[in-house]
Amino acid sequence: MLYMVNSASHSLVPKEIIHEECQDYWDWFIRFLPKEIKWFHTIMTERAAAAIPTYYLTYEDLRLNSEPAVLEMFQFMFDVPSLDGTVLEAKIKSVCAEGHSSKTVYKLKSTSTNMSRNAFMYNDA
Repeated sequence: MLYMVNSASHSLVPKEIIHEECQDYWDWFIRFLPKEIKWFHTIMTERAAAAIPTYYLTYEDLRLNSEPAVLEMFQFMFDVPSLDGTVLEAKIKSVCAEGHSSKTVYKLKSTSTNMSRNAFMYNDA
């Protein structure tokens, strides 16, 4: 999140090891971010979702089990109970069957080895 906020990119990674080389900034950021996430969550759940039909989809859902997540998302977007037998269902199944090697399916950055590579920097506080 720190990298994304500062670079406006999901894939750029600075050369510096932020939590080591910019300790004061890192300490500030990890105290600041939870408050912002809580505020954003409140806005989304109490205001936006109350006024606009809202669908939540997690990165982990897309990464670990893409097909049902994408099918359900499109059912929500088109406000239909099922996509069974549609061209859209066939296309979603085709793309998801290609797995994470497909250029059309979100892939981890080349520098990433897993989804929780920075978990060691956090605690349950």
